[in-house]
Amino acid sequence: MQGFSFGSGLTLVHLEASSPRLFAATDQLDCRYVRAYFRQQGTPTAQYIQASLAGLYETAEDLLSLGNDAVAFHVTPASYRLCRELSGTLGALDGSLRIFWFGEWAAELPDGSLPDAVERLVRSEPERVLHRLLEPDAPSEEADEADALDAIAGVWEDAASMRQAPLLAVKAADRLGGDAAPGGIRLHSPERLLRDIRLAAAASRQMRPELQLLGYEAATADEAREAAVAEALEACRASATWSAELTLERWRRGGAARLAELGASTLTLRLPDSLAEAEPFLADMLRELRIAYPDLRLRIVLETAPGSTESGARRVAGQLRQCLDEGLLARDAIAAAVPAAAGAQARTLLPSPLEELARERFGSSPETALVNGFLAFMTGHYPAHVLGGGAKHIGVGEDGWRPETIRRIGEHSALNSAVFFEQNQACGEENSNSVEPPIFYDQDGKWKRLDRRFDQASSEAEREGTYLSNANRLERLGGGRWQLQLNDFLLAEPISLLRQRYEEAAAEEGADASADFRLLDIRSERDLDRFLEDVDAFSRTGRFAHGYEVQSYVTDSCRWSAAGACSARKLPRLFADGEGDVAACRGCAPIGHLDDTPDQLLMQAAVLSDQEQLLRGCASCEIRSTCSQCAFLPSYMTAAQYCSIRRKHVMLHRYMQVVQLVKGLRRHTQALSALDAETLLVSLPTCTHYYPLAGGAERPSLVSEAVFLLTTDGTPVLYQAVSQKVLKLSEPMALLLEGLMVGATEAELAGALQAAYGTEPSYAAAAVSQAIELFSRQGCLNLPARAS
Repeated sequence: MQGFSFGSGLTLVHLEASSPRLFAATDQLDCRYVRAYFRQQGTPTAQYIQASLAGLYETAEDLLSLGNDAVAFHVTPASYRLCRELSGTLGALDGSLRIFWFGEWAAELPDGSLPDAVERLVRSEPERVLHRLLEPDAPSEEADEADALDAIAGVWEDAASMRQAPLLAVKAADRLGGDAAPGGIRLHSPERLLRDIRLAAAASRQMRPELQLLGYEAATADEAREAAVAEALEACRASATWSAELTLERWRRGGAARLAELGASTLTLRLPDSLAEAEPFLADMLRELRIAYPDLRLRIVLETAPGSTESGARRVAGQLRQCLDEGLLARDAIAAAVPAAAGAQARTLLPSPLEELARERFGSSPETALVNGFLAFMTGHYPAHVLGGGAKHIGVGEDGWRPETIRRIGEHSALNSAVFFEQNQACGEENSNSVEPPIFYDQDGKWKRLDRRFDQASSEAEREGTYLSNANRLERLGGGRWQLQLNDFLLAEPISLLRQRYEEAAAEEGADASADFRLLDIRSERDLDRFLEDVDAFSRTGRFAHGYEVQSYVTDSCRWSAAGACSARKLPRLFADGEGDVAACRGCAPIGHLDDTPDQLLMQAAVLSDQEQLLRGCASCEIRSTCSQCAFLPSYMTAAQYCSIRRKHVMLHRYMQVVQLVKGLRRHTQALSALDAETLLVSLPTCTHYYPLAGGAERPSLVSEAVFLLTTDGTPVLYQAVSQKVLKLSEPMALLLEGLMVGATEAELAGALQAAYGTEPSYAAAAVSQAIELFSRQGCLNLPARAS
């Protein structure tokens, strides 16, 4: 929390969407203005900050626990639904709590968009109005109309001292001035804007950050003001760059070129969705700007034009298509806007020429966070920082989505949770005719195709008082083919999946490259035997014999991974069947029922897990440091069989680690993005490629489990998972690291150097000592590193 306050103060809430419908409670610039004004008046405020939101009731109870008399939600198009649900829950929990809404977008909402629990929508001067609502007897201060925002001091000073989270936005103007201000516009003076830019840049902790210039268009409506603002931007262009929005009229009059000259890095054109024939050609405008400023990023926001015509929309579609073809715009650089006055849940259908272009080119990029969530749901691998606060994903069978279970599902989920429907017929019939569903855009800011099954699931959840964040569908197409539809977002295609039993994949040659993701199920002893054959081959050779081993994702692979990989006792995913029985893992026995409270399910999961570990003797087991200790096993396997497998296949955890590592390095490390898994060599205690591995008694490795030695294209590469460093090694250094991996003494390491490279004994001994020191400094060795 920022600015703790208990009692008569105000709690501010801003819910920021890092990805569509995935929220965190964060700081926000309008909230800072409110806090600064309240601080001037001596009235306490608190900003609710929470990176991982729990369930609806838990979050509401968090807000109530601050003890303030009122809560003010800063409402945006993306957060409207969540703010509405949270406001209703707060009102139900505490009828005396005063709830307000504010924000520049929210100020345009029709009154009918407010939930009953909200006492007031603050449409203008939120700082002063909110304060008068809480302190009606306080003296009223009137600001100078010319630079009304300047009267609110202290917005950035705390941020510059880094006591607040950095924000990459500064305010030049806003439309919250009410009837007293011309056009409702409140302004900052150019001098104040200059100071705020410098403070924001200092607080950002970045070198020359990109700051969003909020209200730039309104702040520079006349030539004198535009010139003064330009001077301010010029004065601080060395410390920051900026993004801003411009209307077509301002763009056409040279406003974009002037901003680019002043150091803008991103410019957004608000473009009508219908253009008259006399309007300038869009591609010519953008091309001219891009030639002069090749690094400038250009974006388009389409707006519904009054008096739109078919021919005008066709003209816009044609110009946008040319811009895309010439590379002037990226596919994801074209968005749309719906005015708040149309209603928070208004949908705007595209004119037919733009709809055709949307189907062809406007598809939203696959959302990384949602795709990563799907992979976590399928594999069971969850980062530690997301655990707790409710189930992240809930799998529902075909008959599991019904009114009597929807509310209970909501009680077990977090605000950012996703429901996965697998061939769920209860969500409504798919469009059976050949007519494509219409394309629309709404306040979420995403292009969408009308999806009646998604709409039905959302409306059913709303009727049952459940907030449904994300609802994704897994659909079987036949022949091992599936597809994943993320919500109702318009993707170029639904995400294609190839899902097979492990035995089937092993019988095929090569991997199927036509699917976006390949999933391998281990559902029988035969699947398991074939999987373990691949693990053993890897242990002996340090190589992947088949491409599918790295190109695929093994479902529920957390079971076979290293210590700590199993998070089932914290229930990040649940599987509910048609009877309401709940399992912690796919295909396992139920641990409880949806009628149980979340705490009861967590306790049952912990009890079952502890009981299994006690019965198996996990605490004294020789592989306890490398085993995930899976307590929820499938029907084809007993606990004794599981323990026997883990003890026999000692490199099983390392195999899973390397598979995950290779995927990650390909995606996130530019130097290894083209890594070829089939020619990759992996150094292991059971298989070395440089150090001569002799038979005999096994000795403990001196190398940390977080260190991986890979050889790609003949080059040894060290990866340190803790620091995430990638270091190229020479062959002698790789030999020494492999020797440490098998527990070799310094004398043995020196002897190996002499045998391999003919070095002098004294030089070899010194090289070993220096190498051990270097590896120790990099955090690669288990201390004590030196062997006698």
